[in-house]
Amino acid sequence: MAKVEWQALESNPDAINPFMEKIGVTSVKCVDIISFDDDVLEHLPKPQFAMLLCLPDYKKVDALMAPIYEKLRSECVTPPAN
Repeated sequence: MAKVEWQALESNPDAINPFMEKIGVTSVKCVDIISFDDDVLEHLPKPQFAMLLCLPDYKKVDALMAPIYEKLRSECVTPPAN
């Protein structure tokens, strides 16, 4: 079986939006979030459905998030249903 590799995607709506359209997601658009301050967030287009975080080093993120995920599992927290 061929090895599957993910292509890096630039953290830029001008790159992400065409990719989303290519995979069939046509009813939403990505925008940059430059701050999490309330006065900035209130100007984002509505509704918002999700946030994409582009993290440069997944191994560091995995190490950082492992205890958080383990705590959630120990508390029997499950992802919400659709």
